[in-house]
Amino acid sequence: MTLFRSAGCASCSNTGYKGRLLVCETMEISDRLRQAILRCASREEIWKIAAEEGMETLRRCALRSALEGLTSLEESLKVSL
Repeated sequence: MTLFRSAGCASCSNTGYKGRLLVCETMEISDRLRQAILRCASREEIWKIAAEEGMETLRRCALRSALEGLTSLEESLKVSL
């Protein structure tokens, strides 16, 4: 596994970062999840169902981006706290 550390240059004003990267939670609304929402299930129950069905959390998305070499581990942890 290779993780990258940011390094500065003239192109990025010595920050090590240039441009933007979307880090977001994604959750597909399945029939099971829709039914839980419609019956006003608790936040915990909805979260549990979503996790069981493969929801990608903010932290998981950020860490995946670091593992793919799109950003550093430090930046991933900073934006997903």
